[in-house]
Amino acid sequence: MISPDGTRLVFAAQGPDGRQSLWLRSLQAASSQPLPGTEVAAYPFWSPDSRFIGFFTEGRLKKIEAAGGPPQVICDALDGRGGSWNREGTIIFAPLFNGPLYQVSSGGGTPVQVTELNPSEQENSHRWPQFLPDGRHFIYVSRSVRGSPAIYVGSLDRKEKKLLMRNHSNAVYASAGYLLFVRENTLMAQVLDSKKLSFSGDAVPVGQGVLVNEPYSRAVLSVSDNGILAYGGGGNAIEPSRLLWLDRSGKEIGTVGEPDAYSNPRLSPDGTKLAVAVGDFSRGATDIWIFDLVHGGKTRLTFEPVLNYQPVWSPDSGQVIFASNRKGGFSQLYRKAANGEGGDEPLLDSNTTDRPDDWSPDGRFIMYEPNMSLASLWLLPLSGERKPAVFLGGEAGTLPGDGAFSRDGKWLAFAEYSTGKREVYITPFPGRTGKWQVSTGGGHYPRWRRDGRELFFLGPENGTVMSVDLDTTGAVPHIGTPKTLFSVRLATLVQKRIGSTIDPFDVAADGKRFLVNSLDRPETVEPINLILNWDAELKK
Repeated sequence: MISPDGTRLVFAAQGPDGRQSLWLRSLQAASSQPLPGTEVAAYPFWSPDSRFIGFFTEGRLKKIEAAGGPPQVICDALDGRGGSWNREGTIIFAPLFNGPLYQVSSGGGTPVQVTELNPSEQENSHRWPQFLPDGRHFIYVSRSVRGSPAIYVGSLDRKEKKLLMRNHSNAVYASAGYLLFVRENTLMAQVLDSKKLSFSGDAVPVGQGVLVNEPYSRAVLSVSDNGILAYGGGGNAIEPSRLLWLDRSGKEIGTVGEPDAYSNPRLSPDGTKLAVAVGDFSRGATDIWIFDLVHGGKTRLTFEPVLNYQPVWSPDSGQVIFASNRKGGFSQLYRKAANGEGGDEPLLDSNTTDRPDDWSPDGRFIMYEPNMSLASLWLLPLSGERKPAVFLGGEAGTLPGDGAFSRDGKWLAFAEYSTGKREVYITPFPGRTGKWQVSTGGGHYPRWRRDGRELFFLGPENGTVMSVDLDTTGAVPHIGTPKTLFSVRLATLVQKRIGSTIDPFDVAADGKRFLVNSLDRPETVEPINLILNWDAELKK
């Protein structure tokens, strides 16, 4: 992201230690420098005076001075998808991957909803906003389960919106009076009257090979006020991943299926099957597939052309609960027989984006996360009135998630941000008579060994799988020292945020094998391209 004054670039990248953070590069310097305090940060954006950088990390929207200093929390943003900052000190942003846009003061405060998802169009996400020159209107991407994404103009002053174009990724307004957007990896420019909100003339190409993350509807593209264009090279960012079996040392001992756009792999409790979400971005959809780990082969479980994701197995391995946004807007929970018989049974239909984490071993409850202003873990009873109730969270500064039941159902492992960074904890279930920290230097996404004597989780470095011995037989659990088992480039960990729908690995019942979702090829470094006076030819 180029600064408005055209002097610096900020971008998210992994350092030599494998940790992702924001990096700053002066255009007058020969190297980039990391910004301390921005670990696990993503989607940076500049203040109009080029003094501050806004970014998303650890379930929050934060800002930091480009000159350095501690980051400041602005508000909660569980799974952000872009922001923009006007000269009046208002930030408009997408706090969730599946929801409308909000505005908040750059000094902090309570966010206020700005846009509304249109149920008739089955909109499910507004994202990647950018203010227009008047600081009141803004452009943004609208995604829908009915068709291709679209670029709209919205307003802070009223709920009006105007369709500008259909496009698979976001657009950027340049102060020269052009709207920049990408079509088939070609950067296009078209004159846009920011007052009349209408185009004139035809779109013309100005660059090639622009990096586009199609699953996120995002082109890596920005422009400064003084005519410097910056964009990521490398074309489409979609990478296939592989489902690998690894032993405790990280050695590959097998694979499942062919390379594909996998996410959310979950092993059945009996170890005979695998449920996984598979993306089909030509349809803008993901479906749940079931792999037979004994006899081979796979079967498709869902068929709606929408986002079906995050499968969770029943204790008897006969059913799967998953999230789906087939009604448009937010996601709902559905249940279906794993063998494909029968229809999809709706379990929970609320005005939040609900995602299942686990199914209690006695079959009575679903542990799920609703994307709300504060992260929390809720229980959905599967009998009686089925009235959901919060189990953990709801308090500012806690943000629990990643709930996982022990196989005897007496303990719940989860990740929480209450120490200022994400750590793994365990608590008795259902009594919550205490809370004990398991990880010591950061951790998330816990998974139990069947006998409850060992807990696995992802460590603070990207792709590091940790282990800790447990003894929960007494009134107070005995927790061993966490140790690193192995590191692997997980396909989805780079995008992992609190509230993310991407689960990168699962563990066999005996704790001796790990099913990981790994990138199919080594990581490559894509260039950031700069064009000075990019519009000079267009002015002739």
